[in-house]
Amino acid sequence: MDLKDMSVPLSFIQGVMERMEMILAAQAQKGQPLTWTESREGLLMRHIFSRLNAISKPNVGFRTAFVPQAYPPCTLPFSALTKIMLKDLRLETHHKGKYLILRCIVPSYRLINVMSIVEDECGDVIMLTLRHQDESRSWDEILGCGMILAVKEPYLRRMSDGTNGIIVDHVSNYKHISMKDNLTPDRWQERPPECYEKATTCNITGKELAKENMHFSAISSSYTEGLSRCPTEEELCTLKLNRSEAYFMTDHLESALLDIESVEKMSKPEDNLLLDKARVLYEMQKFREYCDTLKPLAVKDPKNEELRKKLQRGIDRLIEQERGRYKFSKLYDEVTMLRPPVLDHATYIGPVAVKSADHRGRGLFTTKEVKAGDLLLCEKALGLAFVDTSAPNYRGTLLVNAQQGTATIGGQVDLLTIMIQKLQKNPSLIPVISELHHGSYEPVGVSFVDDAPVVDTFLIEKVLSLNIFACPLTTRDCWFGSITKNDVRINKSNAKLGSCGLWKVASYINHSCNINAQRSFIGDMIIVRASRDLAPDTEVFTGYDMPSADGYDELQKKFQHYGFECDCAICQDYRDTDKETHIKRNRLIAAASEEIERLTRSKTAKAEAIVERLAACYTKPALEVPRLGLWDIQFQLAEKYSIYFKPEKIVEFGLKSLESLGYVIQGGEIPCESVTLKVIQWGLMMPLVLRCWALLSLSYHLVAPELEGQAKAYAKITYRVCIGEDETFDKAYRELLL
Repeated sequence: MDLKDMSVPLSFIQGVMERMEMILAAQAQKGQPLTWTESREGLLMRHIFSRLNAISKPNVGFRTAFVPQAYPPCTLPFSALTKIMLKDLRLETHHKGKYLILRCIVPSYRLINVMSIVEDECGDVIMLTLRHQDESRSWDEILGCGMILAVKEPYLRRMSDGTNGIIVDHVSNYKHISMKDNLTPDRWQERPPECYEKATTCNITGKELAKENMHFSAISSSYTEGLSRCPTEEELCTLKLNRSEAYFMTDHLESALLDIESVEKMSKPEDNLLLDKARVLYEMQKFREYCDTLKPLAVKDPKNEELRKKLQRGIDRLIEQERGRYKFSKLYDEVTMLRPPVLDHATYIGPVAVKSADHRGRGLFTTKEVKAGDLLLCEKALGLAFVDTSAPNYRGTLLVNAQQGTATIGGQVDLLTIMIQKLQKNPSLIPVISELHHGSYEPVGVSFVDDAPVVDTFLIEKVLSLNIFACPLTTRDCWFGSITKNDVRINKSNAKLGSCGLWKVASYINHSCNINAQRSFIGDMIIVRASRDLAPDTEVFTGYDMPSADGYDELQKKFQHYGFECDCAICQDYRDTDKETHIKRNRLIAAASEEIERLTRSKTAKAEAIVERLAACYTKPALEVPRLGLWDIQFQLAEKYSIYFKPEKIVEFGLKSLESLGYVIQGGEIPCESVTLKVIQWGLMMPLVLRCWALLSLSYHLVAPELEGQAKAYAKITYRVCIGEDETFDKAYRELLL
């Protein structure tokens, strides 16, 4: 993960430190009774002004989110809870075994969370904050004036502005209730009009709500209500199909499919029903079932061009899913048009499987022999938070952990909400997330309560903190700049990324600085390819960060977050090497860099002598431990010789630099003793290895033309490993030589 750590400059962010101190000070008041610091009218007036400000300035400044102390979601049904009133609440207390009934009395607004003023049946009022709400829903559909909510095990907190409020962190800890619900106080109950008792009226009302894009309301207050009104068989089918459409529009894909399948069982399915079913199956990535559903329709109506295109679309996805065959040019075309870049492509899981990895927990292992460059997986993200800093309405989100005194800027807050909503809408994914590494956090172990999924916000937050990847829009553009501007130069900056995502299978890949696979990105697709030849049952490793000769301490500090110390050959060698040798290496690396910087065409002996002395500082074979410091200096020298047009020297030090990374290369020396250049064993894949092969190919063109094509072929394999594909290699290759 490569998200921007803001913990150092946090004290300079105006207002954040004061709010942090206020939150921490409030914990000392735990257990004290709730007291109202302002009148009902004053609270309402302040809320109105805040709402007007949110409406008039929706995209101004940073959004700040504070991470609360973790607590579990309620796993008890309402029947096992006892009602409590606002006046009985205690500050900073999780009221286990209790529930509140609240009514919204003013229009709501959203900053990061949805907020409004609510009252209980005694008339006491307080601010209510609902966290992690669906961004696609309007404020008033989530927390509209007059809505009644039942809140399980309420948590009363001191807000960051100094007032008291109820914050609902778990989306499964509350529900909207109707006026005739048994939980609704008698004084708030209203009998609906007599005509609304009919299923047909409920259906009409639901369709009207759907036209206004209020699909959630259509589901809960109309279609579902109509199904409880003793509908005829025809009315039941209509209500379920309309509800299925509303479910589909709100990404409740599992519920949408259930409604369609229940109608399908009642009578012979019509063509429109099968088309609706196929649409849902496609979004669920069930492409085999999608094709099986459409094939009979295509056979029945062979001249239907639209139907043929839909079927072909499914077949294309099936080829991707089962064979790993992608047209990467199409992925790039889509990624330029879509924001967020959620692509219309399938997940392919290749010759890999998740299994036990001893002290590392679980890992990803090869199931058969693979070669360098082979595709191990190409996986769609379970969730992607895309941060477009160039967008005119861009607002940065700052995630502050008051307890740890740290902050992170990026898409983590948005991704947390995205994943919470996805799990609430499609609960079959909950065990998928729960099985990912979550450190010492203990899941509640209950999946459903009151016929609704239990979604643990803090479990998901922990899973994301340990498993997400920062990701560019495309790895190709991150490396080479903008293809569309015909400026494909390598971008050597290490800019931190704000966009991030969660990929299920890729999350099981453990870290090693001495990697044997490489990940890359195109939109929401992560591509993992082998960077070495791997035998069956070999654990796959990628790097959580790039190793360097002098970056050991910084890397180990970063790994503390994940709860491990890297034990790869590179790190172990660093620990085994005495301090005096480290000092000597660093001194020679600095001297070599300085000498290479002022190297001239005729004065090269001193620089090469220093490189030789540096090589003598390494005792273990590069096959066992890549020599990062030596590789870097040798490649610098090869680059310098390219400026002075010395192809023999480029070849000499280019090959030496690769050998320092553990490559075993047969042939290729100048003068040529063989017309063969062969990589017997691939070494550590570093970003500039691609440039190295390109320089070798160019040099061979001048002094050993028979080797040029072979070097270019290895450059292409390296490109495929690092960028994820080689369809764009020819276009980019010439730019590698500039």
